[in-house]
Amino acid sequence: MGCNVFIVHQDSIISFMERFFEYHDEATFRDPNKTIVMLMDSSQSDEKYLLRELCEHPNLVEVLNLLMLKPTANMKYIELITHRFVGTAEESVDLLLLDVFDIANKTFRHGRQLFPDKITNLQGKVIRVAAFNVPPMVIMHQNYSSYPSVKSGNQMYEVYGSDGLLIKKFCRRYNCSVELILDEVNQWGTIYSNRTGNGVLGNLLNRRADIGFGGLSGWHTPLNNVSITCIFQGSTYMESHAFSFHSSSLDLHHFLVSKFQTGSSAVLQDLADQGNAAFAIGRLINDHLMIGGWITAGNVHKYQIMREELYYDHEVSMATKT
Repeated sequence: MGCNVFIVHQDSIISFMERFFEYHDEATFRDPNKTIVMLMDSSQSDEKYLLRELCEHPNLVEVLNLLMLKPTANMKYIELITHRFVGTAEESVDLLLLDVFDIANKTFRHGRQLFPDKITNLQGKVIRVAAFNVPPMVIMHQNYSSYPSVKSGNQMYEVYGSDGLLIKKFCRRYNCSVELILDEVNQWGTIYSNRTGNGVLGNLLNRRADIGFGGLSGWHTPLNNVSITCIFQGSTYMESHAFSFHSSSLDLHHFLVSKFQTGSSAVLQDLADQGNAAFAIGRLINDHLMIGGWITAGNVHKYQIMREELYYDHEVSMATKT
């Protein structure tokens, strides 16, 4: 329904957090400013246990605006508390006292912002990025002096390419670090009907990553872990994107999609060397070209570029709804 403010009693907060992701994944409405107001009961004796359980809940990491209203034992004041959100994983769940509300006088003791800015300076907070090596969008190599910090496990990386530079500049501006979630085998990935998946999209679906990029388009059909090829008129092959053609109104595009088959990089290399196939390439901004690795210095003389583009699409990054 598009709700973005939730008022939850402390007795229900854990069950609410358990379903927070599930409900937002099903919702069609997206709002990044989701806010949880938690009403606490001063008479409860297990308050410390509840707060610890809440702070250790894995779903809390994606809740930016959290405000706890905690009455004092004498019921004269209400303490307003939030979590740090920024910093390391341990620091991000630290609880901070924002202000104290005087119930009788209806005044705030400090007059502070109850929903402080937690975005401008993330204080090194880790952003999990699903990607793989896909030049010229993402180019990675090991480097122990990367800034900002970009790592996968214990290995440090330097990231280049159009998408790689964007995430680096993002983290320089907002003071965050990057944890790469790499799946070179499944690449863009496949999403299955049981809500599991692999590759970039699978890592996003299962919330192993916060952001995914690397030559993504607005696809509506999963891409398998091998190159997509198209066969028409018996002998012509085309490497292309099916997640784009499905939404086209041109009969030619639907005809191409109906002929799509899968082929490994080795098969494409063999076809390219024979010189009897047509391969799709990407024309990027500033007239740069994205060419598959099967087009090499040894066979490129057998090909020429088409005069007109077959279609165009926008490259996107993808993120979880929360």
